[in-house]
Amino acid sequence: MRFSAIVSYLECPQKWYYGWRDRIVSPKLTQPLRIGLILHSVWENWYKRPVHDRSEAVLAELAKGALEKMWLDGAFFDEEEYNKERTMVFTMLKSYFAEFNIDEKIFGETEKLLYGYSDFFGTAD
Repeated sequence: MRFSAIVSYLECPQKWYYGWRDRIVSPKLTQPLRIGLILHSVWENWYKRPVHDRSEAVLAELAKGALEKMWLDGAFFDEEEYNKERTMVFTMLKSYFAEFNIDEKIFGETEKLLYGYSDFFGTAD
């Protein structure tokens, strides 16, 4: 059981029942905040990978994992909202990937020129 669930139960057993067992309490995160948290998580984990392990497929897997975590944490009202935001996240990531012409080979060569090696580890922020 999560610490926050225990705290919720200690505050009010009914609050715990509705929020953790039945999941009928509305999520605390707004749509922009959820999307921002997902995108930041994806980019942080993507940029921590070695250059040779960065691809659009890896990006998609990271997004899928971040979305599923939010779903399991009860951040969405329902499956329809989850699917809508899933589409938005994937559209944003594909757009970013295409706009900045992110290619692991090109990206790796740029980093090699700038930093002297190709297995650069960095962060998105």
